[in-house]
Amino acid sequence: MSTSTSISDHNTSDPNVTSTTTYAIYPLTPLDTMSEAANIGSAWIVEGLVDVAEIRRALDGVVRKWGVLSGRVELQSSCAAGEGGLTRDGDGGDGVVGDGCKRYQIRVPLHSDGALNFPEGYKSYGLTSTTSPYPLSHYGIKIRFPDATASVSDVPPMHLFVPEERLRRTQWGLADYVKNGEPLMHWHVTHFLGGYRDGVGGEREVRHEDEKVRVSLGSREGKDDEREDLGYSCIGVHWPHGIFDGVGISIVIHAFEAELNGRTWTPPPKLLPGVNENVFEGLVREALRKRGGSEGVGGGEEEGKGVPSNPEAHFSSSPSEENTSPLPFSSSIPRTHFTLVNLFVLIRFILGMMWVNFVLKTSEYTVVIPYEVHRRLVAEVRKRAEEEGLDDAKRISTGDVVIAWWIKTMYGDEKDRRIHLGNISSLRGGVEGWSEVLGMYPHNCISTIAYPLLTSHSSFSLSSVSSPLKTSTNSVSISQPLHRLAHTLTQTRLHHTTRLSELLAMWDLLREKEEGRKEGWGWPYEVLPYRRDANESVMVTNMCAGGIGWLDWGGALGGSLGGSGGEKGGLDEDELREKARRRRKRGGKTLMHYKLFPGPLKMPGILNINGKLENGDLVVSTFSTVARRRKIEEGCRVLERGVREGDLDGVVY
Repeated sequence: MSTSTSISDHNTSDPNVTSTTTYAIYPLTPLDTMSEAANIGSAWIVEGLVDVAEIRRALDGVVRKWGVLSGRVELQSSCAAGEGGLTRDGDGGDGVVGDGCKRYQIRVPLHSDGALNFPEGYKSYGLTSTTSPYPLSHYGIKIRFPDATASVSDVPPMHLFVPEERLRRTQWGLADYVKNGEPLMHWHVTHFLGGYRDGVGGEREVRHEDEKVRVSLGSREGKDDEREDLGYSCIGVHWPHGIFDGVGISIVIHAFEAELNGRTWTPPPKLLPGVNENVFEGLVREALRKRGGSEGVGGGEEEGKGVPSNPEAHFSSSPSEENTSPLPFSSSIPRTHFTLVNLFVLIRFILGMMWVNFVLKTSEYTVVIPYEVHRRLVAEVRKRAEEEGLDDAKRISTGDVVIAWWIKTMYGDEKDRRIHLGNISSLRGGVEGWSEVLGMYPHNCISTIAYPLLTSHSSFSLSSVSSPLKTSTNSVSISQPLHRLAHTLTQTRLHHTTRLSELLAMWDLLREKEEGRKEGWGWPYEVLPYRRDANESVMVTNMCAGGIGWLDWGGALGGSLGGSGGEKGGLDEDELREKARRRRKRGGKTLMHYKLFPGPLKMPGILNINGKLENGDLVVSTFSTVARRRKIEEGCRVLERGVREGDLDGVVY
């Protein structure tokens, strides 16, 4: 059992201010509504005992400067009355609010002058902490060492990072946030007072910084490795996916990191009383105006027709005009990973999820690939692609290689697997001119990269086609060498289409979904990651760009080495050495990073590249059957053995 040590749902209002309260309203978009049922957690295990008071101080600073984070989500008033939504003709045919939608907004209490004005008892965020009487090993958590091998491990128990009360009050997504008035973020800390091995921990007081307790942790070779017993902190932040996307919450977390360590950061413009403009939706409206209203999801659709009932209309019959290098399999690639489906497909999709979650033996786990292993694998893949003269070989990314390796390892030996693979990508830096506006936009701002159909059967012969990418069935074989499969993913990402066109295709789908409800089709239509000729759907997110695999926790552990703006803060060498010495005594190293998916029903086929740890190790979260997990475990062993022996033929072929 764990014991509660503090609860800090903090009210940052000034009790002496008596001006009349008004409100700022920030409307959300259909992309937020798409994810309304999901909650996500970002979590870390940190060496040392973080000071919860310092975390509270940093969070106070963030919400004071970034008011929308302190708000409450609610249904738009027109939606609550059964009105509002995406229209084809509203405000010039740009797909803004009209009849038949379900849209959310964030309400923030303000003074009449625009300053934040929280009523007494108002929780601008959640912050709780507990102290565990057990060591980390009680929960099966293994501390990684600098020379550790590739590993596959279970995700630790959720309660170490998110309190059960928060999970209970938000289990149905945004509907529960509206019903229960929950804050948008909840941070939680579980302290482990020291001792990694069973029997070493226990209920002990936090040590004074000058006291040293040494324990033998043991390295992977079985030799004892003494180090100061600094204790550990499990830190988690729980957030609704209907408010934030992965990169969006990363922006918030980096603002917190800067505030924690006394560094400057630039918040977005302050909210104004009344309804504020959603800057992302404003950009989408302008893009739709420039595109014109005559283009449907498949391209060239008649005005007013939108998405036809035939899912094949989501596929391009010819290379997009935006292609800089048309691909031989372009007719196999949908414009977006998502499809508008009917009631039958929706029920089958849900039953399939239930079968995987409750009938099959499943596992949620984390894979850590050491830096030297993934570095050498990527170098080998690029080298072999260059030797074959493949275009853009040098632009094959770590993400492309990891995704290709994961697909080959998990599905390569299965018969007749037809994989619908999609990649969720952020639009903040993907559209020219948008990054300046969306640099601090925390809400859902995504498009999808849809890949050609991937098949596990032998669908092509290298001797029968001129391109290693092309197949006789316009699909791509998983059994081809790793460098070719990774190159296929690279070429699709670079040349099939643009992120903006993918966004507009998805926007069209959402518009059609809402128009279907308006015209009396009712609820049977939903937007899902679905493809009719596939028997499995896989969705990938790559969070390396978010940069939250490890954070600077120094401000909660005796002080960061950085000053304002990330500089040294004017400290001389002696002061820097002393500050570093104090910090080493308290820890601060991020030992592990997790992506958490609360809730009993998880979507299979999720691959999340969490990011890199401080030493460059790559962390990947996934959910699959136990049998497929064993394939990943064996794949890690084969990969590491190949790197160690300098022979990667067993991996790339």
